[in-house]
Amino acid sequence: CLSQSTCNECISKPSCAWCSQEVTPSRCDTYLRLKGYGCREENISNPQSIFSETKNDPVGATIQVTPQRVTLKLRPGIPSILPVTIRPAENYPVDLYYLMDMSWSMENDLDNLKKLAGKIAESMKNITKNFKLGFGSFVDKTVSPYVRTELTKPCSDTSECVASYGFKHILPLVRNDTMFKEKVNEQKISGNLDEPEGGFDALMQVAVCDQQIGWSVNGTSRRLVVFVTDAPFHLAGDGKLGGIVTPNDGQCHLSNSGVYTKSDELDYPSIAQLHEKLLQKQIQPIFAVTGNVTDLYLGLSNSWDDLGATTGVLAEDSGNVVQLIKNSYEKIASTVKLSYKAPPGISVSYSGTCKDGQPVVNGECTGVGIGQKVKFDVSVTLDRCTEDVQKYKSFPIRVPGFGLLNVDLEFICSCQCDGKDFREENSTRCSSGNGTYACGQCQCHKGRYGELCECDNPFDKKTDVTKCKATNATDEPPCSGQGQCICGKCVCNRDPRGRIYGDKCQCNDFSCQEHQGLVCGGNERGVCDCGVCKCKDVYVGVNCGQRNCSLLDFECRKDKGSPVCGGPDRGTCECGKCKCNRKYTGQYCEECPSCEGGICSRSKDCILCTKFEKKSLDDCKKLNRCEPIVQSVEFVDKIETLTAKGLYRCEGARDKCTYYFTYDKRADGKTYDLYVQEKQDCPEPAPILAIVLGVVGGILLIGLLLLLIGKIMVSMVDRIEYKKFERDRMRSKWHREKNPLYKEAKTTFENPTYAGR
Repeated sequence: CLSQSTCNECISKPSCAWCSQEVTPSRCDTYLRLKGYGCREENISNPQSIFSETKNDPVGATIQVTPQRVTLKLRPGIPSILPVTIRPAENYPVDLYYLMDMSWSMENDLDNLKKLAGKIAESMKNITKNFKLGFGSFVDKTVSPYVRTELTKPCSDTSECVASYGFKHILPLVRNDTMFKEKVNEQKISGNLDEPEGGFDALMQVAVCDQQIGWSVNGTSRRLVVFVTDAPFHLAGDGKLGGIVTPNDGQCHLSNSGVYTKSDELDYPSIAQLHEKLLQKQIQPIFAVTGNVTDLYLGLSNSWDDLGATTGVLAEDSGNVVQLIKNSYEKIASTVKLSYKAPPGISVSYSGTCKDGQPVVNGECTGVGIGQKVKFDVSVTLDRCTEDVQKYKSFPIRVPGFGLLNVDLEFICSCQCDGKDFREENSTRCSSGNGTYACGQCQCHKGRYGELCECDNPFDKKTDVTKCKATNATDEPPCSGQGQCICGKCVCNRDPRGRIYGDKCQCNDFSCQEHQGLVCGGNERGVCDCGVCKCKDVYVGVNCGQRNCSLLDFECRKDKGSPVCGGPDRGTCECGKCKCNRKYTGQYCEECPSCEGGICSRSKDCILCTKFEKKSLDDCKKLNRCEPIVQSVEFVDKIETLTAKGLYRCEGARDKCTYYFTYDKRADGKTYDLYVQEKQDCPEPAPILAIVLGVVGGILLIGLLLLLIGKIMVSMVDRIEYKKFERDRMRSKWHREKNPLYKEAKTTFENPTYAGR
């Protein structure tokens, strides 16, 4: 916005507004900033795109689209949203023109049509009581190589057929179905040579000859043309084969007898030319064609999707033509879509709802019944103001088969304050009448310049630029290189990054240091004043990126008289945020969920009731086991996923197991939800078998160890005795006859007191 120098340039940007007062640092800025600068509402130019309904007749028997005409005033970049409602009407008028190929290959089809003409009329009566039928036929241009040289006998010598012709309008649209049957029964087949037919010549005449065909007033009926053929079509340029080089003029050339008089003089129409006329006349073609050319006409109807064109496969003898017309009509009458061709520089988009509030799919609503409403919100946006786009005054939005909405265009490309009624010619505000004052600015007369047209020669080299320099240095640019020196005064440049100011344009509000990508940390932290950050409140530093924690205790108090973080036993204040001790939680450590009477203790009975007794929350509330403020109880796999987000973990015991839960307060601060962990923490059961086996095994092991130790000790004693024996044996000198180790079996002891008696 800041780089725009005039009001007209300013409003070309959708988010910008212009202030005609002198109170703002920049006249072009956002609306809210201008209001903040003190610019009064009446001095702000901020036009918006609007629409007004100029014709909005209610839906009825012949009106299915509302509104019918609107006027849009568009400002560049700002969309105008206009609502469009479509409601299919019962017994909506239908004009059905039957256009048939009368070449020789269609002989069986003509015979069947004569039999089925009455059924076509009966079928239309079942669709609507208000219909008209018309009939016409075509063959091809009556010059070589399209037809035989025997013009009066275009078929074989033995066949009875009429002379070739381009197009015949046989029956205008009438409500007399008997006349339709009679005219069909009078028809005879004709013939031509090449495979393609001249159907597009005929279709063009049907579209443009309103009076002769008998079409109802445009927009008051559904106009249908049933195009019946078994052959492809000739296109623009094909006429050169017959020496016809004059392009089709898209005009009506029917004689009083209904014959196309320019068939041999004008070339075939092009697809685009025919499409334009059908679109202009709101005619929907139904191509009833045989299987050999179905793909050709299906591709054509798909490219004519904005017309609502359809293609149906015709039996070889046209025996299914009645059902084909019925099916095609039902599809047309139940499909609602928008068709538009916006002028260059105008963007159009839309959204909407179909019946029963269903969203629009692929840009259309299908299966819409009589009386059911379809609503669209159409967004129209002017991309930018150009001379080309301002040439367009209107464009239509069509709803094929239902009607159209005419959109008149007005463009907001200039400010109201710049209008003739608001300009001050030769204003005294512009240096005693040396300019026109408009939108708060002076538009200087020729030969004058300056903000107030105060200078009389823009090429005067004697202008004292030294007044525009901060110092007397010769190499210093005037106005600090950020403005223009006009009449000895600096006019600072506009910069999209911010404001340049100062008597020498030496200051700006965007060259300060940044914090987190914002100058001075953004408006919340500080403002940039001539290259220096002026920090607000508790913010400090060269870029206001730090906080003075010593000044932030007030953020840790619930109210003015309360202690910091509820007191030292509950928590401490760390740079404006309470860090609570283990038992406490909350913004100010004011909650003690695990204390007596806290949420944890009050909720245990509710957990037992809902989780372990499997009762519903409502039943537990009726039993007064759950508080009324508990809104829900949910079971989760792991409670850590919630406690990691700051929720307090509560725990309780049951049957030697520990269960865990938490709570989350709702926005009202009074009610809360409980979250319970599915799995409990329970001690592992004692391994009885392992203990028994361990004890028995231990006893056996100890016994074996004792036996082993005893055995080892006996073996050691025996070994010692044996070694001693060996030593004694080696030392002794006894006779062989006596073993020194042998002891007598008899031992004699003498009593020393015995006297020998």
